[in-house]
Amino acid sequence: MFAEPQAPFAETAIRIFVLNRQVQATQRIDDPRICFGSRKLFNAQHHLSDNGLDDHKDWIRAWRAARSSQFFIEGAARSVAGNPFVRLTGREDATFDLELRLPETLGYLAHDEATWSGRTLRSTHFTGLHFEHGAAEIREALAGGKPLSYRFRRDEGGRWYVPVMLRQDFADPSMAGFSDGCLGIDLNVDHVALTLTDATGNPLTCVPGAPGKPVMTRRIDLVTYGKTKAQRLDMIRKAAAEIAALAARLGVPVAAEQLDFTRKRAELETQNGKKRARMLSSRSPTRSAWPRGRRDRTPRG
Repeated sequence: MFAEPQAPFAETAIRIFVLNRQVQATQRIDDPRICFGSRKLFNAQHHLSDNGLDDHKDWIRAWRAARSSQFFIEGAARSVAGNPFVRLTGREDATFDLELRLPETLGYLAHDEATWSGRTLRSTHFTGLHFEHGAAEIREALAGGKPLSYRFRRDEGGRWYVPVMLRQDFADPSMAGFSDGCLGIDLNVDHVALTLTDATGNPLTCVPGAPGKPVMTRRIDLVTYGKTKAQRLDMIRKAAAEIAALAARLGVPVAAEQLDFTRKRAELETQNGKKRARMLSSRSPTRSAWPRGRRDRTPRG
């Protein structure tokens, strides 16, 4: 749907160097150490008062709570409801019921018991689950027999959340038709420019039959210079969502140029100075922000 700029060579080379150094350091360890519950919490036992703990028993309780705060159950398409241990069922009021199969050691928590092929199956139930996002996609996955994976996670207040992970397939964006025109986007140093064109690439001034009164040329301010990586990514994703919404309303695909940041930065340094070039470089995370042809969706309940 969007063209993906190439990563700067220097950034890629640095990343490869760091990863290789980590691999080499791991290979030199004869007895590798694994820490569950976070290294920070493990070291807190040596500084109890600094971490708000009265004694070592307090630390043990915090340690065990952290270690048992989440678990993951992977989905399987061949299983009922897409998972061998979790069964999600949609209700008419747009909520869901969840059945979780328990191991024998947790059988005392079971709400139901059943015998199947000589085995006793124990399960507990949760009713009225609500997903803020992706409920329609979950129902579609359940109807299509697609695998659903679940991560049960408990926060510090003792509340449990159940993110549901599923995979969606999207049409190949390269196969989009341009017979009705397209929405062209141009990534600039401090903004994104949008222009609606016809099938021959000429800008349009009006769209017969289009809903509302769409603007044929639009500017989205996007100054990412001086922002953190998370802030840049959030700004870029919001801009991408706005572009996608406009394209969907107009019923046309989106087209963007294939950018060469290395060459463009060199041109800006010559014409406008290094500050403008740095502003362009701060835009490079767009390579990971634009939607691709396939993605994972993780609704939360």
